[in-house]
Amino acid sequence: PLGPIAPADTATASFASSSATVAEGMGTHQVVVNLSPPATSALTLHYRVRGTATAGSDFTIPNAGMAQVAEGATSVSIPVSIIHDQGEESNETVVLTLEAGMGYVVTSPTPHTLTITDSPAPADAEDHRDHKKVKKVWHLRLGRTLSHQVADGLQDRLSTPPAAGLQLTVAGEAITSAIPLAEQEGLLTKVLGFEAVTSQGLAAGSSFSVASGQDPEGAAPRLAFWGQGAFSSFRGEEEDLSLDGEVTTLLLGADWTSQRWRAGAALSQSWGSGSYDGDNSAEGEISTTVTGVFPYGRYALTPRLGLWATAGYGWGELSFQPDGEDEFTPSTTMSMAAVGMDGLVLDGGSDGISLTTTADLLMVKTHSEEVDGLDSFEGSLSRLRLGLEAVRPFPLSDGASLLPTMALGIRQDDGDAETGFGLELGAGLLWMAPERGLSGALQGHTLLTHGEEDLQEQGLALSFSWEPSPSNRGPSLSLNHTMGAAPSPGMDARKPTTHPNSGQQFEAELAYGLPAHSDRLSLTPAVALALSPTSRTYSLLWSLAPYARQDPTPEPWQLSLAGERQEPNAATSPMDHSLKLRFSTLF
Repeated sequence: PLGPIAPADTATASFASSSATVAEGMGTHQVVVNLSPPATSALTLHYRVRGTATAGSDFTIPNAGMAQVAEGATSVSIPVSIIHDQGEESNETVVLTLEAGMGYVVTSPTPHTLTITDSPAPADAEDHRDHKKVKKVWHLRLGRTLSHQVADGLQDRLSTPPAAGLQLTVAGEAITSAIPLAEQEGLLTKVLGFEAVTSQGLAAGSSFSVASGQDPEGAAPRLAFWGQGAFSSFRGEEEDLSLDGEVTTLLLGADWTSQRWRAGAALSQSWGSGSYDGDNSAEGEISTTVTGVFPYGRYALTPRLGLWATAGYGWGELSFQPDGEDEFTPSTTMSMAAVGMDGLVLDGGSDGISLTTTADLLMVKTHSEEVDGLDSFEGSLSRLRLGLEAVRPFPLSDGASLLPTMALGIRQDDGDAETGFGLELGAGLLWMAPERGLSGALQGHTLLTHGEEDLQEQGLALSFSWEPSPSNRGPSLSLNHTMGAAPSPGMDARKPTTHPNSGQQFEAELAYGLPAHSDRLSLTPAVALALSPTSRTYSLLWSLAPYARQDPTPEPWQLSLAGERQEPNAATSPMDHSLKLRFSTLF
């Protein structure tokens, strides 16, 4: 049916066409409205917009609902801008319907229907999505790893009673004013090059603390300056993208300690680097530097149980270099808060049950700015951990003792990265008979459940040692057998790992110390065997050292010669022979 008949001084309006089809990413579509006769004066054309498409995300129309018509015009165009939303979706419609108004009438109610079809993203849009994905995956995993390093480092600092004087650890070897340099065998072998030290081991195993004295009753405050390093690696996955990274963090801090309180602040500097690759040939390098400030504090509920908390803010820059493309350098920030409790809940003494607990909650928020067309990104992460460990010593006859332990670990990860719940049960049994030189241990754990399928499932370790002589003379025997992942009697679920099970490992060594050079030296021949899922290793060892009448005094020097034969289990792999001469000295 036709609309109302127009008066002589009124124009009639109708769409030039009733429908059209456009594809995403095709720019702007012009919807034409014809007027007849020409408008005798300037007027405003009114129309309604409806349909299945969403304004703002699928399309935009300037001054939606109105179009200005100049005097004498015979037509007017309504611009509809089509937005490419990057997602896969079905066809959508934009329906425009004219409405009668002053100076014109609608001659036909037929609307104009614009159909928007989905279209593949152009190459640069595909790259844009890859860049956004890399930025998201890296930002979340880096923020999680860095915050864990800071929170765990501060927790370790707060749970360790402060000691006066200088405490120094280099590559895992402790150097303190209470221990003579002559006893630092491990450190000297690393410094002199007898044992290799990686940069990761140096960062993770080095720390220092310098603290003022304290009165005998422990009531006077103590000021301390300290520092420590941490190293972690991680792997992130999202759809067809995989990313590997490493993070090294250096913490420098100062704190003040009274009888119950400890408060301070730490400055952190972190360096992260990694690479990524995807199924669509997206690959490149990525790195980040972050500086942070973290105040912290601890209150001692009892001499062995305390509450601690920390919060802080970090800022830095991300360097993102896709292969063959320009570098992206957005700034990045991180805010973190953590609270926890650790220590001895129940002290059973030498013949009762002792219960140790560790519980903490960590929350992290990360942000990176928009740069070079890449949207800004915000993410959040949280971690809840709870660990309980029970120990009950049993004294036996002839000075022997039995020490059973049982541990339960719980961990829950939430947020924008990988999430999951982990529950692990561990147990251990240690037997010692010092008068006979015998000791043995049995340790095991099982992962009852976890959200990540590739985490370790179970592990069992047995060890036995026989050293009847307190010196370096006479026979000695050590046996170690591990099945699955090497367990510990602690709360492994607090720090789950994604390393696969290592299968069965067996190690055995038999040695006998003989007098030499007028009873002033000890000559110790030994044989060793090591079996693993990939190889068998046979060793013949000889060592020469001064006679130690009372053990365990460190030997001031030692000369050793070791020959090894390694046979891979794979028939196609060659055998490996080696001869090692090692000399260590203490002074």
